[in-house]
Amino acid sequence: MIEQVPSYHFTIKQIFEEHWENYLSRHKDSLRQDVIWTIEKMLSCRNPERLGYHKVTCPKHSDQYIIVPLVLVKLVSASSSW
Repeated sequence: MIEQVPSYHFTIKQIFEEHWENYLSRHKDSLRQDVIWTIEKMLSCRNPERLGYHKVTCPKHSDQYIIVPLVLVKLVSASSSW
């Protein structure tokens, strides 16, 4: 009889959220600053507490609103490349 193993869905962001602070505290001296900045940017993306947000309120019902998290995007001119 074959045992069925439950499948789990994890995102890369979830893995970093759980382990990044510990990893960073142990390996900060060996990581390039741009790597640290990129991971911090990923962890902040769509997180109102870390990155900020817009609060959109209905003009007629000020008690009704939605929170729209800010998202970091790289702005590129038409002549430049990624």
